[in-house]
Amino acid sequence: MIQTERLVIKTFEIVDSENFFEGLKQNKNHLGIAFSNMLRTNATVDQTREYIIRKQEEAKNRSGFAFGIFTKGTLHLIGTISVRDIDWTIPKGEIAFFLFKDFTGQGFATEALMAFRNWCFDIHNFKRLFMRIAIDNIGSIKSAQKCGFQFEGTLRNDYRISDSELSDMNMYGYIKE
Repeated sequence: MIQTERLVIKTFEIVDSENFFEGLKQNKNHLGIAFSNMLRTNATVDQTREYIIRKQEEAKNRSGFAFGIFTKGTLHLIGTISVRDIDWTIPKGEIAFFLFKDFTGQGFATEALMAFRNWCFDIHNFKRLFMRIAIDNIGSIKSAQKCGFQFEGTLRNDYRISDSELSDMNMYGYIKE
């Protein structure tokens, strides 16, 4: 578990399934393009339970870590953050995160990203973290930059946003100096 001034960032538990599913459902338009795979994977409460179980297994075998982002005190689920595609020979991994719409623009993303980034380096000794961010996702780009991630280039046609449309993604990386 990671705690910040306003947040608790912790491993998802089965009891979080319904709240996570409802949050995804209510934020379908907000998350639609950038997290279309997440929405497809969690189309029902049962699928969300299965998703959480898979993420718990990934944490056990250290192939990925997916956490819920909760408000401190009330433990209201406001988003998620994860590191995936971990290569332990470096070690490095890809961070992905989102907040539900009602919680954007309040500094929560930057606060969560900074704390999670530090956790990856301090607890798991990562040497590199990176993020692929849609070129028009200004909020996430600003959070990445505030947390010391540097622009490394644009990956052309790197993400499928629909059956027929591909999108460019900006690559941001962080190396602890």
